[in-house]
Amino acid sequence: MKNNKIILIFLLAFVVAGLFAQPANVTFKDPTNATLNLVRLEDPSYPILTPVANRWVVKFYLSSDEIIDPLGIDGNPTNNDVFLANAPLIFGPGIGALNLNAAVVPDNMLGSYLYVRIFNSTDFANATKYMSFHTPYHVATGGAVNVTIIPTYGWFDDPVWRLIAPPATYTLTVTSTPDGKPIYKDNVDTGQVTPYTFDPGEAGTYKVVDPLYTWEPPEIVVPALTENTTINFVGTLIPPDTYTYNLHIAGPEGYVVTGPTAELSGTIPYIKTANVVADLLGDYTVADAPAGFQWVMNPITVSADMFSLVAKKNGGMNKVVLGSRTNGAKANYEYAATITFVLEEIPVQYYTVNITSDPAGAEIYVDGEDSGFTTPNIFTLAEGSDAVYTVVMGTYTWTPAQFEVTNISENMSCNFVGTPYFDIPDGTPVTPPDATVTVTITITGGNANYGSGVLPGWPNSALLNSISWI
Repeated sequence: MKNNKIILIFLLAFVVAGLFAQPANVTFKDPTNATLNLVRLEDPSYPILTPVANRWVVKFYLSSDEIIDPLGIDGNPTNNDVFLANAPLIFGPGIGALNLNAAVVPDNMLGSYLYVRIFNSTDFANATKYMSFHTPYHVATGGAVNVTIIPTYGWFDDPVWRLIAPPATYTLTVTSTPDGKPIYKDNVDTGQVTPYTFDPGEAGTYKVVDPLYTWEPPEIVVPALTENTTINFVGTLIPPDTYTYNLHIAGPEGYVVTGPTAELSGTIPYIKTANVVADLLGDYTVADAPAGFQWVMNPITVSADMFSLVAKKNGGMNKVVLGSRTNGAKANYEYAATITFVLEEIPVQYYTVNITSDPAGAEIYVDGEDSGFTTPNIFTLAEGSDAVYTVVMGTYTWTPAQFEVTNISENMSCNFVGTPYFDIPDGTPVTPPDATVTVTITITGGNANYGSGVLPGWPNSALLNSISWI
């Protein structure tokens, strides 16, 4: 009986507690202008003492845990979060002060977590963005309570304003034939190769790159996607380029030139052509020059750096103006070089002949003719010339009697040495009438004995004996 009384007392106490339980009335405040500043990121003109027509929608939500779950794309809470109530967004009085209408949390939901979202429209159906608490308020007990928002509970700032329903995304698949080609978007390498699916796909100008191919189309402009999209590029292999090398051999007509090979030999003027420059390289030797002439250069060595690009055949047209190939057609590049054999007269080489004599002053004869010069004198002769030089002066005889130059090829010289010559006739001299022979002896120093006697024998003793001495 006693136990029954105790149980009855507890039941009465529980009923009384239930009769007197009360909901929570939670008012969120922000005495600063922090919330207003964040709202004005979305609408810079959002007014203080907000008129009814301008008041954005505020929604209260409850969650059974401390996690603020995201909105669904329909704007409704997800998971264990539920909508509680609406309120208008009013700032003021004061500079940006925020006082949200009290949110009433039923007594049967005490212990839940309460948070707020502000939407960017006066009509929730037209809202596209919202800002939200980052931490919910724990409603532990009933009764009225004022909660300061900043900094404990609001607001998210990265980003502040979030899309209710993020825009739908679509994939963009890029393919090519052949595949494995780099994909470029807006002329920047994406780092991907075909085939590849971009998720999400983005608008832009797409192309694939491989210079060995031409692509159809060259590029594709992709607008904002409204569905999953595939674009394809078809490549055509570009035939390899070809090269032509022309070697022009020029010079006096008719001369035979011996090239590095028999195939490269010919008669001036002629042209040799090859597809590989190495086939034209080497020494080219022209035949002997005519008498009195020589070749300025012989042989002439042809090297690869002598060839220059003179024309490009592309798409059936020769173009001297060079440029990049864009139409994908096979290109032929033509290079040319010219070697020219030049004749010149052989310059004359001159040498000197220095003629001197002892004693000097002798007349010089060249090839038996008086040259008009006396010793010493230098004569100039062309290479290969001949000449005979003699000298004449009074009764001198000369050693050598003559100086003969044959086929001169160097500078030469000759000194003639003279010997006095007296032409005294043989026989008995005849003294002309009234002729007097006088011998004068002059002594410039020292001692001398003078007396009569007989002079030493001369070649003509009769003449000597006819000389009278004084």
